Amino acid sequence: MTTRPFKIHVPDHKLERLRQKLALTDYPTDDPTSPNQTWGRGVPSSEIRRLAMVWQTSFDWRKVEAQLNKFPQFLTSVEVEGFGSYDIHHIHSRSPRSDAVPLLFLHGWPGSFIEVTRILEGLVQGADGSPVFHVIAPSLIDFGFSSSSGSKPFGMDQHAEALNGLMLALGYNQYMIQSGDVGSLITRFIALKYGRERCLAYHTNTSAPAEPTPATSPEVCAKMGETPLSNSEMKALERSAQFSKEGLGYYQQLSTKPQTIAYCLRDSPVGLLAWIYEKMHDWSDDYAWTDEEVLT
Repeated sequence: MTTRPFKIHVPDHKLERLRQKLALTDYPTDDPTSPNQTWGRGVPSSEIRRLAMVWQTSFDWRKVEAQLNKFPQFLTSVEVEGFGSYDIHHIHSRSPRSDAVPLLFLHGWPGSFIEVTRILEGLVQGADGSPVFHVIAPSLIDFGFSSSSGSKPFGMDQHAEALNGLMLALGYNQYMIQSGDVGSLITRFIALKYGRERCLAYHTNTSAPAEPTPATSPEVCAKMGETPLSNSEMKALERSAQFSKEGLGYYQQLSTKPQTIAYCLRDSPVGLLAWIYEKMHDWSDDYAWTDEEVLT
């Protein structure tokens, strides 16, 4: 296993090709000025056209690239049994304090290592009396600047092995984990696979508990049946049902036929923009995304 410094640099010819593709985009034939443009069927055409024009004409990737390169980034080669060697891109920022705890920070979808950048200094430096961390924030395999998984089915077991291998390669025999979305699923596999020998604790913002059954958890199951739901719990169930009905199409596509959608998203910048921006908008509680944040 080897670790080497990494700097982001997208070649000029790729940036020029991106601008050319944006200029040649064929948009749907709806009227972008119509007052009926809403988010009910996806990203409004008017919003995508506006963002695409910003992307083509004024978005400054070199500025963003320079900002990201201020963070200490590396590529570490790890071995996954039966699959070979993979390069994992990651931020690795060590705290100056001797009591710092190694923290593996895992992103989800649609996310990236960038998620950690706003809070990195606070995690590493801390405040008086607060815990601090040595932060390792990787790009998951198949994300960002990490390796592609290749043609073999690369599952949660393999992700867990790769990320545990990353921590060991960096000299951390024990660590804690923060994770969300698909990162939280990987975290559960790490905890089950390696236990407290490696994973001391983990925190997630995407819990996925299994439904209790009479066979697995008879007492909990019985209590659930006897306990009435509160109004807030009923509303939460209604939101979940609505999301299952209208918001899970992306999951069915990505988890069953990812190769098919890959051609569209790989070749069309505007297609990729719409695919990801819809989720950024719908899943962020009215957060006011800047154009730069969306396009980065």
